[in-house]
Amino acid sequence: MSIKKEDLFKPFSDFEPDLQEALLKKGQLMTFEPGDPLIEGGGTYHSTVLIIDGLVKMFRKGESDQEIFMYYLQPGEAAYLSVIESDAINTSELMAVAEKRTTVLSIPIK
Repeated sequence: MSIKKEDLFKPFSDFEPDLQEALLKKGQLMTFEPGDPLIEGGGTYHSTVLIIDGLVKMFRKGESDQEIFMYYLQPGEAAYLSVIESDAINTSELMAVAEKRTTVLSIPIK
């Protein structure tokens, strides 16, 4: 997939050029189809994602295994709670699924 740098950071237009360059060097551009998991409960994660295009549903499973909706991530947003959880306990209770074709920039946390 080829995305121009100016299009890649359009949702993050307030990022300074040096930050954009650093993210491009460390990050990995990834695409998910509808229904693809970005984060699976119980997994260990060492990165977070910046949403470039698409829509991601964040949720967790309840005690009866029911889905508990938390929020949607749209272009210009990041999976903030995955950063907190990955940094704090390194195992996510969160789940994230692409609702439509979604492009993200995956950024290593450490």
